[in-house]
Formats: sequence, C-alpha cells, structure tokens
Amino acid sequence: MLLARAVAAGPLLAYAGCGCGGGPSARSLPAAAATWLVFGPGIAIARWLAAIGVALLLARRRRGLDGCRACVAFASLLNELSALLPAAVGAGIAVTLTALTDPRVLPAPALAAGGMLLGFAGAPCALGAVALAVALHARAPLAAGAFLCVAGIVDARALARRPATAAGGHDAFAYGLLAIGLGIVAARHGGALVHPVMTAALALAAAVALFLGVRHRRRRDPRVRFAPAIMLLGAVLATPPPPYRATETTMTDLFPPSG
Repeated sequence: MLLARAVAAGPLLAYAGCGCGGGPSARSLPAAAATWLVFGPGIAIARWLAAIGVALLLARRRRGLDGCRACVAFASLLNELSALLPAAVGAGIAVTLTALTDPRVLPAPALAAGGMLLGFAGAPCALGAVALAVALHARAPLAAGAFLCVAGIVDARALARRPATAAGGHDAFAYGLLAIGLGIVAARHGGALVHPVMTAALALAAAVALFLGVRHRRRRDPRVRFAPAIMLLGAVLATPPPPYRATETTMTDLFPPSG
C-alpha cells in the first residue's frame, strides 16, 4: 500500500500495491510474490498473466479510471481496511464453515463451484486473497484452486467500473489496535491464521501501523476503528495459548514432602 502511494501518478500503480483498487488485483507484484512463496512459481505466474490479460480486455471496453489508480482516493490505510471488511468477513465465514465441517464429503463440482463463488463475491485485496487461499487449501484444496482461478482476476471488484471508497481518515487508537493484532499473529508465526512464510510481512506491517499511530497520535476518527478491532479480536480468539504439559516431576513439585 505504501509503495502504491509512492507511484500513484505513474503507470506502475496497479502492479506496486496490494491490489486494493479496481481492476484485476492479481496484477499486484507483492501478491504474486506471496503466491510464489506459498503455491509455487507456476500458479503465481499464471495468475499474474491472466490478470494482465483481463485488464487489457477491460481497458478496451471502458475508459477513465483504471486498475489500482483509485487507491489514491482512499484517505488512509484504515479506509482501505474498512472498505475490505465486508468481503473479508464473508470470506472468513466461508473458511470457518469449512473448518467446522468436512468438505471431503461434498462432491467435487460443489467444491469447485463454492470456491469460484467465494472468489467472485468475497475476495479481498490481492494479498488478502492469497492468505485466504492458504487457509482454504488446508481443508478444501479443490475449492482453494477454484478460488485462485477467479479471485483477483474476474471477481466482482475487478469487473466493477469504479472501486468502492470509504469515508474516514486517521485514528491513533485504530492504528494501535492494528499494530497489536498484527504483532500477535506475527509473534505466533501465523497463529494458524496465515502461512508462516507471511511472518516477516506481518511484523513489518505491525511496525508500519505503529509508526502511523505515532505520526497521527493527535488524530481521532471513530469510524475507522471497527476493522482493526475485528482484526485484533480475531487474532486473540484464533491464536491458541501455549500448551502446558504436566509431567510426574512437575506434579510432584506442587506438594511439599510430608513428615
């Protein structure tokens, strides 16, 4: 997101950010790198080229606002999180349902259709889509594959004429919530929420959120607090506490010797 702002006036905007604007978000090079780390170079390159192809086709049909150029319309990082919240909540519900049930009992066409539907209607930004695909792959690999074929390439955000925007600005408290939530997940090496390879990126994001909180320490905007609060709650509830293993020695030491 920070890199996207740095090149906001140039043609590389759609490729430098996280894919938070309109157009096929899988053109994002950071998202392609994350896909490469988790799913391998073949899938990463195929998704990236497919997104570029769809973007070229869409560019022929419409003029004006393109790709991630609308990212600059967002007032802050917190605005972008707020805009992504509905899709992220829907995607989280879908992943939770797969965790509570056994997707293997469903027929393959149903899993593929479900993954494609989730990719079309519930895909967050490009980096978020990669994280969601990783979580989905653990329980339903076929659905995850179908999801990756649609999310960031021909999803609802990519086909929309203009990306949705959110009203709001900076809030020091919200940045603090965001930094704590990201820090918890990073400290747990993903905490069963994202792949461990994302740990360094999460730690960096937590540091950036902390920096923004200090920089905007006098700013207040309660409208943008909801998304970071949800993220922190999810990090706390979904990250298990460290296991405690009692042994005969530890149990014996709990009681003083008699006599």
